[in-house]
Amino acid sequence: MRPLSILTTLGFCLLLSAHAAVSRAEQQNIDLSLAEAVQTALLKNLGLRLSQEDVVSAEGAALAAEGAFDYQLSGEVGAGEKDEEPVTAIEGNEERTAGFKAGVEKRFTPGTEVGLNWNNGNLDTDSDIYFFDPVYSTDLTLDLRQPLLKGFGKKAQLADLNSARTQLEASSFLVDSEAADLAAQVKQAYWELVFARQNLEVIQLSLTLAEKLRDETAAKIEAGQLAEIDLFQPESEV
Repeated sequence: MRPLSILTTLGFCLLLSAHAAVSRAEQQNIDLSLAEAVQTALLKNLGLRLSQEDVVSAEGAALAAEGAFDYQLSGEVGAGEKDEEPVTAIEGNEERTAGFKAGVEKRFTPGTEVGLNWNNGNLDTDSDIYFFDPVYSTDLTLDLRQPLLKGFGKKAQLADLNSARTQLEASSFLVDSEAADLAAQVKQAYWELVFARQNLEVIQLSLTLAEKLRDETAAKIEAGQLAEIDLFQPESEV
């Protein structure tokens, strides 16, 4: 009796486990259209997301390379004050200075760098050295630099930019290729699942018809209308 009891208990546990698995499967059943399945796969695929991060990094490198040819603005403001005992009679003991600088620089593709700077300042002092008080000063300078050996010409200047753009194109192409392959795989798996479900429905219908034929044959055998051997064929199809 004990082995039978153990087998009965084990069978009951297996039955409960199977029922729980079916229940979980029913709860996790999600209806997805083909477009939703493809979109979900594209959003959740880790490899594709990492490749997209490579594209973002390549875009940043390309922008940084382009930035070498952008206008660069600069500015500076300053002020100071000095109060000390003069060393000579003509020197003052108070001095206040103020000034500001502004400039713009630009690099061109041949390697030429042009800079324009504007400097302004004033000096307010009680010294007798200066004829005017306060003293104002201003100057405008134009700088022009052109490398003659290293870095000369468009080819050398655009090397980093062209390399960054090529890397960006390659990364973008790789993402598009991976996305297309992933979408194709999802579509194939989706339709395989659809066909499998349809095939399952056909099998279930065939099984239902076979069971019905078997029951009808068994009833006719009991009624004496058919021989028992006629039941073998319907049972073989169940």
